[in-house]
Amino acid sequence: MGVNKVVKFTFSKYIILGPNPLIDFKTATGTAIKFTSSVVNKCFITKPTNLLTPITTYNVVLHSNCVTDLSGAGLAAPYTVKFKTA
Repeated sequence: MGVNKVVKFTFSKYIILGPNPLIDFKTATGTAIKFTSSVVNKCFITKPTNLLTPITTYNVVLHSNCVTDLSGAGLAAPYTVKFKTA
């Protein structure tokens, strides 16, 4: 993944921010990354406010119920994506 890319989660249903909109974006060593986020139809999108560091591992965690479908059903458990920049 490049240093200026967004992280996009695509769901099978349309989503909205849930009652617990907690999202963690950190390096593998625990340094928090500042980011913006948005929901567009079936996608949850995070975009770092600064370029990411090359050759670095990152973790993005969507915590339980941070997004829900339109009927209110949320993530039952946290969902983590791990990636490394080029």
